[in-house]
Amino acid sequence: MQGALARGRGLPGRLLLFAVLSAALAGLWYGTSLQAMAAVARAPWSAAEEGLVHRWGVLGLCLVWLWLKRRVIGAGMRAGPHRGYAAFGLACLLTSPLWFSPGDLLLAMVGVFALVFGRGAAVPALLLGIYSFAVVLPVAVEQYAAEPYAGIVAAPAALVLDSLGYALVRDGLELRFATASGEALRVSVTAACAGPATMGLFLALFALMLLDRPLPAALAVPVFLVGVVGTWCQTLVRTLVLVLTGHYFGLAALWSAHEVSGYLLFSAWYAAFAVFYLHQAQREHRSAVALPARA
Repeated sequence: MQGALARGRGLPGRLLLFAVLSAALAGLWYGTSLQAMAAVARAPWSAAEEGLVHRWGVLGLCLVWLWLKRRVIGAGMRAGPHRGYAAFGLACLLTSPLWFSPGDLLLAMVGVFALVFGRGAAVPALLLGIYSFAVVLPVAVEQYAAEPYAGIVAAPAALVLDSLGYALVRDGLELRFATASGEALRVSVTAACAGPATMGLFLALFALMLLDRPLPAALAVPVFLVGVVGTWCQTLVRTLVLVLTGHYFGLAALWSAHEVSGYLLFSAWYAAFAVFYLHQAQREHRSAVALPARA
């Protein structure tokens, strides 16, 4: 008991140590990442202009979750340093220069946090993993599986449009069709258009919801599959909307729709999925409360 109290009294000193070490790392080795984070904080709309909403949006949500889990983190921090977490923290520090910006700075800070606070780094490390996955997934898809991933949207889109009676020719990932005024248009469905960033964003949001409102595995798996299929469907709907916009209103209108349609459709879809998820979580909670009462 006395040892726990002593560790608790050392908490302000360890907080100061963490702040000093993090500031030194940011200033000496991760200035680029610090500047990038500061630039987005000053002008959040720049993330949309650069097509990086998924990257900065997930980071912002992870920071919100850090605040929501502050009591859990605080309890771990009071336990003091831990050998296993110290080794993890050292590994984070050594590998952070190999990571992307600003993930390199965040990985280094989690490393310092693990060295100083031990078990308190569990939740920050998990959130960093969620953020990193959302960033890395679209990059990996575009580098290693661009054509197959684009094809899972291009082929069904062509099939749907053909079944609706629109004259359209698909040549691999290229869709050729005519506008209502007779102008010939060609649209290439790239891997980025097929929505790996959107899928990464969905997976990150699902993980955060699962962290906050856990579901049993037997329920989490089907709910997750509904979300994955729904996210793919909203990407397919977006492709159809863009082609039909080009058909009826021309190329300029297609590009205008291209800029905003993804944000609008995904926001609407995920709002509906979040309601579905929370309904399932609430129903599971009521069932869990009712079981002991019946027993």
